[in-house]
Amino acid sequence: MRANSLRNSVIMQRGGVVSWRMLHRAVAVRLIPTVVVGFCLAGLASSAAEAATNPPVLLVTNVVAQRVVGDVIQTLLRVTSDTQFPAAVNGSTLPTQTGSGSVQTDQVNINTNWAAAVEQAGGSEVMLATNPFAGFVAGSLAKAVWAGFQTNGRSTRMWEFWQLPAGWPTNPPVLRWNTNNLMWGRKGMTAISQVCQGMGAFGQGAPTLLTRRHAYVRGHSMGVTGLHPERVGQRVWYCTRDNQVIERKVKLILVRARDPGTIADYSIILFDADLPAGIEPMRVADPAKVRHKYQFGDQDHKPIFMALQGGYVSAGVPGWTVGFSGGDSGDPMMLPLPGELVFIGGITTSPPSAAMQEDMDMLSRKAGLDPRKYQMQWVNLDGYPDF
Repeated sequence: MRANSLRNSVIMQRGGVVSWRMLHRAVAVRLIPTVVVGFCLAGLASSAAEAATNPPVLLVTNVVAQRVVGDVIQTLLRVTSDTQFPAAVNGSTLPTQTGSGSVQTDQVNINTNWAAAVEQAGGSEVMLATNPFAGFVAGSLAKAVWAGFQTNGRSTRMWEFWQLPAGWPTNPPVLRWNTNNLMWGRKGMTAISQVCQGMGAFGQGAPTLLTRRHAYVRGHSMGVTGLHPERVGQRVWYCTRDNQVIERKVKLILVRARDPGTIADYSIILFDADLPAGIEPMRVADPAKVRHKYQFGDQDHKPIFMALQGGYVSAGVPGWTVGFSGGDSGDPMMLPLPGELVFIGGITTSPPSAAMQEDMDMLSRKAGLDPRKYQMQWVNLDGYPDF
C-alpha cells in the first residue's frame, strides 16, 4: 500500500474507486447498482447450493501496529520491497534504522512498547506515519473508538472456515469464526448472518439481528413495498462464538423499497422463534448523533466496520480497508465502540429509526407477540461532545 493513501484513503473495488467519504453519504445516495443479487431472490438457490469454501485465512497484514498519541494516529507499516522506501504522508521520507528497533522522527517520542512493535517488523524497512484528524480530544467518541481498536495480529477475514455442503440448504452450513478477525470479542458480532437461503454469494443480503426475533436486510431489489408471504419459511443461519450454527425460518417479512417520495430502504424479517442467548442482537445508534459526534471533518481516520460478502470485515481506515461491490448493500455498517459493535445502518440503505421500530411492532402484533419484548436497544451517545 502506498504511504500517501494514509491521507486520502479510498476503497478500491472491482471496476472502480469509491471514496470512503461518499460511502457515509450513501444512506441518501445509492452507490450500489440496483440490479444486484440478494436475499431470497428466486432462481439463485441452485448456484449458491454448490459446495464452496473460503481460501486460507491470512493472519498477518501490512499493519504491524497502530497507536494514538494526542491528536494523531501513528501507523507502523511493513514494507514489502526492500528497494522502494515509501514517503511519509507529508511527502518526506522518515529515515529508519532497519532492525534496530527504533524509528527516527522528531514528531513524537517513542516509548518502549512502540519500539517493541518496530522490532516485530523484523528485517523489513518500516515507516512511522502521523495523521492528524478532527475531533480526537479527551472524552470524544473518536478517542473511545480508537482506544478499543485492536489491530496487531488481526485479520480482515471473518471466518477461519466456511462451507455450503452438498444438500444445502437442507443440510446446514459449516461455519467457524476466525478468532483473529477485527471484530472478534465484541458484543453483537454474532448478530451478523452471512448465510441465508436464496443468497447469490456467501455474505450477500446478510440479515443483521436487531432484536431477539427481528433482523434487518436491504429494501431495494427485494420486491414491492409490503409483506411478502412467498418468502415465508426460508432459512437464515447465525453462528455462536463457539461455532454452533443456529437456524431460524422467516415467519413474516416486510419490505420498504424506497418508493417515490420516501427514503426508506430496508426490510424487516420476523423469525419463527427467538434467537438463543449465544446470538447477541446488535444495539443501534442515532445516525444524526453519530455524524455530529464522530463522522465530522476528516472521516478517513474514523473506523466504521462493515461486514462484506466473501466473509470480510472492513474498518474503512488505512491498512484495514476491504472494497465493497454490488450485492453488499444492506450489509451492516457498525460503530466499533470498545467491546461492542453498534448498528448504524446498512451499506447504502437506511439507518435505524422510530419508523423501523413501528414496522417491527406491527410484525410482532401480526404474529401474536408482545411488541414491548422486541424493541431495538439504543446506545446513549449524549455524553460525547458534538463538534
